[in-house]
Amino acid sequence: MQPEAQVLLREFNRRLRAALSHAPNHVRVEAALEVESHVLDVLSRRAGPSSEPESEQVARILSGFGSPEEYARALLSQLPDVPNVRSGVREVALAIVDLFRGMGRLGLALGGQILALAVAGVRCLGRGLRRAAAGLRAAKAELREPLSQARRWGRNGLRTGGIAVARLGRWGARGLRSGIRLGRRAGDLGLVAVRLAARSVRWALRAAALAAVAGLALLAFAVAGFSALAPDVTGWWVHQFNTTVAEILDELRWHTVAHFDAGTQAEFVRMGSTVLVTMLAIGLISVAALALLAWHLRRPRGGVSEH
Repeated sequence: MQPEAQVLLREFNRRLRAALSHAPNHVRVEAALEVESHVLDVLSRRAGPSSEPESEQVARILSGFGSPEEYARALLSQLPDVPNVRSGVREVALAIVDLFRGMGRLGLALGGQILALAVAGVRCLGRGLRRAAAGLRAAKAELREPLSQARRWGRNGLRTGGIAVARLGRWGARGLRSGIRLGRRAGDLGLVAVRLAARSVRWALRAAALAAVAGLALLAFAVAGFSALAPDVTGWWVHQFNTTVAEILDELRWHTVAHFDAGTQAEFVRMGSTVLVTMLAIGLISVAALALLAWHLRRPRGGVSEH
């Protein structure tokens, strides 16, 4: 689809979502997808040479829906006026799914940044190694002249041979010192790259933790503010949620354990309590192990900084 046609389609869907702002989220998404699929379907059926620009074709197809506001009113008239608990639970579930998708995208973005930093560190290390190799080649080029002079002086006698050996030793010492300096520089660059990568990982993890805590705090404050404004509505929501959960659990028990006798059900209760205690113990042990590991990882860094 050409850019002009894409702009027309995106603008129509934007106005349609704005007109459906009071509708559930899945209704807005489905309406936009329906419009887009209809336009693409009509364009694909008309595939072939045409003198009319594609943007005008898309505009004519969209005019069949009417204005976005009129189409939104037609969709809203088909929705039930009274909300129910199941639709509310579905909206909450979709919002939670969107939240986890956003957290996944955030994790991918942070992983990309960390990977980019690691690649930059590897590139810096490669540059250092290339510089070291260039220094060694330069040292080799510098040593060619002393070697040729040593061969000439060896033919002229012991005295000139001794002088050549002395000069060769000086050139070799210079080349060795140059190689050592270049190796140290390459090692320093590698250490700097590793430290930058480690710091980036730490800061990324801290930023993710702070974002999660801040989001949880904002959600708690939002719920508290709404509860302060309308405590009766909040209580009704909690009551409806508890009622819905109780109905779901009753239905689940009816399909699973209701057909067993009382003794078997009591055995199921004991087994479930054992699983609960075991999982809590495993979780607490894991958290303690992570805290201990983090403490041991911080100790060597503190010792190095003291020196």
